[in-house]
Amino acid sequence: MLGGVTTDVTEAPPGRAPSSVARRILDAATPLLYAHGLRAVSADRVIAAAGVSKVTFYRHFPTKDALVAAYLESWLAREQEATAALLAEHPDPVEALDALGRALADQPCAPGYRGCAFVHAASELPDEVHPARAVVTRHRDGWTAAVADLLGRAGAGDADDVARRLLVVRDGMLVAGDAAAAAGTAAAGLAVWRAVVAGALGGRAT
Repeated sequence: MLGGVTTDVTEAPPGRAPSSVARRILDAATPLLYAHGLRAVSADRVIAAAGVSKVTFYRHFPTKDALVAAYLESWLAREQEATAALLAEHPDPVEALDALGRALADQPCAPGYRGCAFVHAASELPDEVHPARAVVTRHRDGWTAAVADLLGRAGAGDADDVARRLLVVRDGMLVAGDAAAAAGTAAAGLAVWRAVVAGALGGRAT
């Protein structure tokens, strides 16, 4: 939930193991949806990229909306893996918070970076009943809860409120990094992140 941006997101939605064909379709869809947008990429374009028939595509994804939701579920699964790896590497919560800030700052500098998939989805899919919106909500709620847990274990007084502020900082880092000079945005964003964390911890930050 805390972790990185990647276009290699072909994990199964929770509770369902994808068939090799479903995985192949997600493999084809992921870079297209990330690079060009959820609305701009048609089902026909994904079908052509995956090299499957329409019948096969719709057997695994009855609608394009279902494909978009699966795409975000896959991205969420990858971020959850990244969270586990970051926390395992940094068991101290203060160190973990700083490592998270550094990881976020590094993302806009990565090759092929085009912003946060979840922020893009929220922008492109204003309809709250779209199945992908539930994935966006779970991502943001889960991210905030995970950061609040780190803050609480580090000794922050109002961990939930600080986590919500850090979510705003996160969004700013990832969105501004997509629109401006990545290196300068990364440095500025990390400085804000560290200031918020230090303020919450009474100056105790790495």
